Amino acid sequence: MLEDKQNDLRIWVGERDDVRSDLADRIVRHTLWPNVLGSLILAAMIWIAIGWGLKPLENMAATLRARHRGSLLQLNGVLVGASLLAKAVYKPTSILNLLLPSRAGAPERLLLAYC
Repeated sequence: MLEDKQNDLRIWVGERDDVRSDLADRIVRHTLWPNVLGSLILAAMIWIAIGWGLKPLENMAATLRARHRGSLLQLNGVLVGASLLAKAVYKPTSILNLLLPSRAGAPERLLLAYC
């Protein structure tokens, strides 16, 4: 209620309840729903990316489950068991070269070999 005492006026201001609830519904629809929808899409994309990233590990686990328990044979170019230990003890640079990605250049290999 607004009052003007000089002119002795009173102004009553009000809104209908249905207009107010419609306005609140539209505000929620235009602010909350895009965030909820975006969060769901982002969660699905993260789920897919993690599944895609863990696929090689799943394949490796399946390969290991299919092998004999005491097998020390090479597994897709990675040495396992006693061969890995022997290479690490006698030739640390060669084991680091195996573990480094193929894109690593000579400076990275030298730095890691001397560390």
